[in-house]
Amino acid sequence: MTILALARSQIHAHIPSRGPQTARERQHMKKATFSAAVAAWLLTFLPAFAADDAAVTVATITALDKELSAAIVAHAPQVVDKLLAEDFCLITANAKVRTKSDVMGEASSPDLVLEVNESTEVKVRVHGDTAVLTGILHQKGTIKGKAYDARVRYTDTWIRAGATWKQLSGHASLLAEPR
Repeated sequence: MTILALARSQIHAHIPSRGPQTARERQHMKKATFSAAVAAWLLTFLPAFAADDAAVTVATITALDKELSAAIVAHAPQVVDKLLAEDFCLITANAKVRTKSDVMGEASSPDLVLEVNESTEVKVRVHGDTAVLTGILHQKGTIKGKAYDARVRYTDTWIRAGATWKQLSGHASLLAEPR
């Protein structure tokens, strides 16, 4: 049964079988038919609008992830502050817990020098006001003069905070070196 047919059946269930006789009944029938038509139109086209909204959200989260990576390379803690939720929590590949304050400190530290901080295989799934981003992060650089080169598979959870998105949490798992 189509949506419009279902709406009509609901309308007719509340109207006597003799059809609308009075002016009031005819007016009610017109309003009910119009309402059903609008409802059918909305049910037909809203999924397309929702898909467009989801695509915009995926693009937004992907761009914010790139902005966060660039801010860490550029030592821009003010950008990191803007993108992380106040109660942000990161579980690193070596099982350390990092807060927003920790990440901002690391982002502003001259001890961290990144040559590479790039994500690949990025996928974003959106569920209402929550988005989950997964990918592989390659970081290459030095910490306190000690060189490192690592690849991690990571998961970041983003939440909508009013008109903006904030990263609420992250988790990284070290990938084995290719053989």
